Amino acid sequence: MLAIVADMRRDISGFLKIGRFKETDREGKLRFYTSASAPNVVAATGGFREDNAAQSVRSLINRFDPQTIVSAGFASAGKPNLKNGDIVVCDRVLAEDGPAYSWRMSNSTEIETDPAIIEEIRGWLTVSDVNFEIGACVTLPQLVTNSPMKEWLGRTFDAPALDINSYWVVKAVVETRRACIPVKVIADSMNREMSPLVFETLRLPARKRFVQSTKYVAANPLRVFRVVKLAAQAQASRKSLSKFLHRLARTRIAIE
Repeated sequence: MLAIVADMRRDISGFLKIGRFKETDREGKLRFYTSASAPNVVAATGGFREDNAAQSVRSLINRFDPQTIVSAGFASAGKPNLKNGDIVVCDRVLAEDGPAYSWRMSNSTEIETDPAIIEEIRGWLTVSDVNFEIGACVTLPQLVTNSPMKEWLGRTFDAPALDINSYWVVKAVVETRRACIPVKVIADSMNREMSPLVFETLRLPARKRFVQSTKYVAANPLRVFRVVKLAAQAQASRKSLSKFLHRLARTRIAIE
């Protein structure tokens, strides 16, 4: 069985809709989704950030016993060739902690993801029209939206994806002797400067997003057109991720 997990439901809402997944159970912040049309796939949202990742993974495994878990979500780009909507399949994840001035390879913790599954995805994706790259993901304790910092991180760690969740999910899954593959969609290209508040707001449910956006525009009235453009780009990134996950759920990986 294949499990697809995300900290926020909105990140994979398109995938859930395409696959006709319905919420069938819940446990605290966790929400579980299943579909009659995809009996070998389960989705789960909520509780997959650092503090709760291990417990959420255990709850998922106890209920459904998936052999492969995909950690899906948004990321910033660490490479200049990646644009909004591009997919990064992570063959290794690195974690940095502490203040930014201490981030360096010698301080990072690294986990390699399952090479066999990476190779299977690589072969399958050759017939896909979803733009993708296979490479590292760096999990950081805070969002990085500053262009020079994104460029430095991508170069220093040779990583196309920068996020705040993947490492902790992979670590929790590997400790249970399952395979875990982070799949990230680029929602913040390397050459774009974006406020962390705006980045998080774009991922919120519609009602909360409207409230936060209204507050932001009220405080920054000259940036209203930029916010609208970013919202459209976030929607495009979400659509790209959903398309990729839908195809992945139809491969042999899900059945095995």
